[in-house]
Amino acid sequence: MLPDLIRFITKTVLLLFYRFKVEGLENVPVQGGLIVVSNHCSNADPPVLDVAIWKVRKVRYLAKKELFSVPLLGAFLTSAGEVPLDRGRSGGDLRALRVAMAVLEQGGCLGVFPEGTRSRDGSPGRPKLGVSLLAAKTGAQVLPAYISGTGRLPFVRQVSVTVGKPFSFQESGLDYEGFAAKTMSEILTLKGKHDGAC
Repeated sequence: MLPDLIRFITKTVLLLFYRFKVEGLENVPVQGGLIVVSNHCSNADPPVLDVAIWKVRKVRYLAKKELFSVPLLGAFLTSAGEVPLDRGRSGGDLRALRVAMAVLEQGGCLGVFPEGTRSRDGSPGRPKLGVSLLAAKTGAQVLPAYISGTGRLPFVRQVSVTVGKPFSFQESGLDYEGFAAKTMSEILTLKGKHDGAC
């Protein structure tokens, strides 16, 4: 019930106070393992992306483990089925990786921000290899999205989400680094008519 309530509140705020626009929803695969990747400029990005595509797919996110210790927020993240990620663990967080792979192998949808952290000025950072690894190991499709407006909340008139077409690691013929670069390129291609920083 809590995730549904947060989703309702987020959608209500977006519709009442901002021109909320979603494009490319028809590109979202209705079934099968799916990794939704996006630019990341604000803490508002996960709920905004969730509201944008929830009628087609329910998204679970990899979230830094520190957030699970925050009162109320931690309870929400747990109830929403989000996956805690220890970004400081040497060699990567294998537990989070196993959980993420299980979600995808069971046909679920996972939200990942390839840069690993928020961009303070809207400029793209170097993508991590996590998406490449997950896509290669599970065969899940990767769905790019571009979020505009959240980096300037509340001083913005429009918040929008543009969804691109899905692609796969197997069909790309690329190695992990090449696929990571392709993933960011596909996201930034959707920037299109959006102005500058997100």
